[in-house]
Amino acid sequence: MDKRIELELRGRDPSEVTELNLDNCRATAVSGLTEDFRSLETLSMINVGLTSLKGLPPLPSLQRLDLSENRISGNLDQLLCCPHIEYLNLAGNKITALEVLEPLKKLKELRSLDLFGCELTTSDDYRKNVFEDEDETEDFAPGDDEETDEAGSPRGVKRKHEKDDDEDDEGAKREA
Repeated sequence: MDKRIELELRGRDPSEVTELNLDNCRATAVSGLTEDFRSLETLSMINVGLTSLKGLPPLPSLQRLDLSENRISGNLDQLLCCPHIEYLNLAGNKITALEVLEPLKKLKELRSLDLFGCELTTSDDYRKNVFEDEDETEDFAPGDDEETDEAGSPRGVKRKHEKDDDEDDEGAKREA
């Protein structure tokens, strides 16, 4: 992972990087990523082989994190060092119990959580239990960008947010 990060930097200072793609680079834990990536907004680590988020540094600007197709089964509390995550993709990981997702309740800006292909999703009521209050959530609706599988079934959960400046007068939900 260290070599891939160096390659992706292309001589830039880490503080200037806003998007980083580490897909398919093999590692079981995060390495080479430092607090110097303070402007990083989007991080993709698809199919890396991660079993842990150990080594994930505080990334205060991170909004989108794609960890799909890894082997993560727990210890999601490491994500709390990235408090502004809005979109989190954990599809295809080894998440089997609702308790594993408990730390995500503290990510108050999290709006979209993709758990497609995780064993946890076989439970009929997992969606309403992901966030603290079931009234705060809604299933992904067929037709939403990246939020349905090939059959049009919901892939995960969205957290509803209070009406803000990005919403119309009827209170339509703001898209992440």
